[in-house]
Amino acid sequence: MTSCESRRAFEADEFEREIVLNSIISTDSTWNVKLSYTKSIFDDADFSLISDADVRVINQSSGQSFFLEQKSPGLYCRGVNPFEGHEYSLIVDVPNNPQVRATTYVPSVLDVSVISQAVLDQNGLETIEIDIEIEDDPGEKNYYVWEISPFTYEERLDNTEEIEIPEIHTIQPLQSVEGETSPTNERLNVSPEDTYAVTAIDDSQSDSSDKQTSLSSPSFISDSGKTGGKILNRLVVNNDILKGIVEGSSNAETNGQPIFQLTVMAVSDDLYEYLQTYENYKQTAVKNTSGSSPSDLFSNIENGLGIFGGFNVKTFNIY
Repeated sequence: MTSCESRRAFEADEFEREIVLNSIISTDSTWNVKLSYTKSIFDDADFSLISDADVRVINQSSGQSFFLEQKSPGLYCRGVNPFEGHEYSLIVDVPNNPQVRATTYVPSVLDVSVISQAVLDQNGLETIEIDIEIEDDPGEKNYYVWEISPFTYEERLDNTEEIEIPEIHTIQPLQSVEGETSPTNERLNVSPEDTYAVTAIDDSQSDSSDKQTSLSSPSFISDSGKTGGKILNRLVVNNDILKGIVEGSSNAETNGQPIFQLTVMAVSDDLYEYLQTYENYKQTAVKNTSGSSPSDLFSNIENGLGIFGGFNVKTFNIY
């Protein structure tokens, strides 16, 4: 094997730091805004947190405004919750810096139902089908993100909720619980293009036409092209994943305990775009070759970097 090496002198331009603002708000959490400065890639020091800022929130829907208090270096808070359907602006003043501004909105609370069912695939292997039904408001421009993650063996043992369910290989409805609400057993009429194969492989190695997604990657849904009404999606969790989760556990240990947690989010348009670019960034960053470059992260911060976005979320245990 041979190699060629060429050494070149590199002079970095004088670095000019920028303000980074990150705040993701929802109706079930109080206000939190994190402020820091960017740093040069040649700087080994920790990121500098901003402790001398005035942070003001303006509710554009009601006209009210209030200031956030600094709770720790770089963290500004207030013990009130944002309202669904309202639009908010953040105005940040830091001495000797241009004023930083951003605007977003909090989507309406999700109207979503989830039904899961154990089935056998065409090869006779055990799989789980999970149907998501979202009541989409035609009067809003809505964006949705869903993500499924397995409970660890320890988390299943710690879950004290005992629910009698059929054996996984039987073709009967399983149970999905969001709060105290149990879904109906009615199956959804989902078209093939709305079906996702949830596999153990990485998204970047799958054919995009197959609409495959891995457990480690979220999926994104826009109501573009929809005329209102229902948005339907079916997730098919394949046998390889199920074997990996249940392996080493007896029926007595897993029966009645949740296998997965499904998270469904309604997100603002800016947060939707940020999450998409962040997912692309994660997929390309691991390659680290001259043939590919990391994806740029979306930012809606004026005179700065970061993200200001809103969301509402519901979680479901899948048994």
